[in-house]
Amino acid sequence: MKFTWGTGIAIVYTLFVIVMIGMVIYSKTFDHSLVVDNYYEEDLAYQSHIDRVNNARSLEQDLIIQEDKEQQMILFKFPTEFRQISGSIWFYRASDKSKDFKINIAADSEGQVIVPFKNLAAGLWKVKVDWEGDGKPFYKEATIVL
Repeated sequence: MKFTWGTGIAIVYTLFVIVMIGMVIYSKTFDHSLVVDNYYEEDLAYQSHIDRVNNARSLEQDLIIQEDKEQQMILFKFPTEFRQISGSIWFYRASDKSKDFKINIAADSEGQVIVPFKNLAAGLWKVKVDWEGDGKPFYKEATIVL
């Protein structure tokens, strides 16, 4: 059998189809879930997020987020100028959506919240604090490596 240009084209097309089928099968192994389920609603409310960030930047005393590896905890120190502090702290893990969790802010009399991180997986975490002080909304993010 002689190798002709028709045979070459048939081999190229066959290899192309095999590679494409392999790529489709390989792409099915990845988790293509969205970071958030309701991204459209969050996109519409983005201006309020910008306002919260600007409010946080205008504070004289900013929210302090400290990690203490010796005591295995994360300390959130809220500004002392506010009497009523409410909101939530979201621990976001970019590599695994199933490890994300939220806690409600329950500050003590000194305006502090302590979160133990002995149950958190080691690695990179983004901490998002969405809080209100005396009715005024604020937002702050920090990156923590455990």
